[in-house]
Amino acid sequence: MRYALPTKRLYPIETAEQVKTAAAYFDKYLDKFHPAERVAIADSMEKRASELGMFIDNPWVYNYSRKGSTYSPDFDLHMKMRKEACMGKKIEHNGKEINAVELLDKVASLKDRVKPKEMIDLLHDFDKKACVTADYDRKMRDPFFTVYGSSSKPLYDHEKLVSDVYAKQLESAVLNEGFINKMAESYGSDFVDGFKQDPVNVYQSMPTPDKQNILNIVRESSDVG
Repeated sequence: MRYALPTKRLYPIETAEQVKTAAAYFDKYLDKFHPAERVAIADSMEKRASELGMFIDNPWVYNYSRKGSTYSPDFDLHMKMRKEACMGKKIEHNGKEINAVELLDKVASLKDRVKPKEMIDLLHDFDKKACVTADYDRKMRDPFFTVYGSSSKPLYDHEKLVSDVYAKQLESAVLNEGFINKMAESYGSDFVDGFKQDPVNVYQSMPTPDKQNILNIVRESSDVG
């Protein structure tokens, strides 16, 4: 049995229906979970959805399953929120008591020199020193969401193809047996074999009528899944 939170064997996601149910549950109660649990849950659900050829249309999954090398387009805004939450606070740093905002500015200035994962660690350390972890989801975002998350554009690193269908959705579709069978009916098994290897680029090279047909098959297969 697969679980969204495998360390505690909670929230089964063995079937497509269970994945959809879990996604809706976390969408409603995400604030009840620690940021580390959100990352673990989103990662588990993303992997299971891909195995099932599903596309989970939930912004929190996009945001908390992200592990790339690109900072959120909202990073500066998130840091501004954190800065406002730290106004007037003093923290111990290298044996000295300094203004929390002063240290936060130094951390923010490292953006172009450190990878996103490193920035997450720096913010975790800062938040503990500044005693602002209780402000997550209220005055500011947790470190992971600060670095990777975006409320304004949750799928910022996945190109939108057309009509709300994204590259990520197309890549998941090729793992769906229903999608593959319908594609084979329209284009033949030889074409499908090549399509599975690089769905986004093959799709982009096709005539508009074929693109629309494929997007329709994606939606139909997703509805069935």
